[in-house]
Amino acid sequence: MNFLATCKRSLSCLLLLPCLSVASVTANDVMITPAVTGSANSNVPTAAPARPKNIIIMIGDGMGPAYTTAYRYYKDNPETEEIEQTVFDRLLVGMSSTYPASVSGYVTDSAAAATALATGFKSYNGAISVDTEKRSLPTLMEKAKTLGLATGVAVTSQVNHATPAAFLAHNESRRNYIDIAESYLDSDADVILGGGQQYFSDSLLAQFTAKGYQHIDEFSQLDAISTPKVLGLFADVQLPW
Repeated sequence: MNFLATCKRSLSCLLLLPCLSVASVTANDVMITPAVTGSANSNVPTAAPARPKNIIIMIGDGMGPAYTTAYRYYKDNPETEEIEQTVFDRLLVGMSSTYPASVSGYVTDSAAAATALATGFKSYNGAISVDTEKRSLPTLMEKAKTLGLATGVAVTSQVNHATPAAFLAHNESRRNYIDIAESYLDSDADVILGGGQQYFSDSLLAQFTAKGYQHIDEFSQLDAISTPKVLGLFADVQLPW
């Protein structure tokens, strides 16, 4: 709770990756309530949202239609004729395709999928928000910054893994972990939380501190954040399960 509460206080635009959930939009004075009536078209919000104060994008790593379908079958009550809705059915308002550019065939990877989500463009597998010619593509986070919004990522993976990287960086290869970590200095992200300590040298951490980031490495330190920007690295690579 402290982790999420701190994020909520700190951000206007926050990306949580990867976690088992779905995309959502929140606002202080608006509640989007699906109309669960049993009809075929019941998954429609009963009210249109006002302009949101905070936008939180929650991405479940590898969680496509096959995943949610399998979960629906797993949760189904065999005693009833109807296949019951799951939370994912009730919240669904749309879908996004994340297949790669044709040069990579049909099967996407985390980098190409995240690039599609972050930029709206399809690229090759391994691309971090660059096109098939390796040219940088503008990301949601960069556009949010131009609007004066605070941005950040909070992840259970390393912070420079393919999915978060596509929202904060541009690189020809997801495997360039150190280059991606160093490029975060120029991202102007307000909050960077997750794993990946081994990719941030003492020299790099000192540069983050010089740019106004408070560096923490324990969850207990979240409540003591005293600067507008924070870099939290809580594990060598990904966070423990």
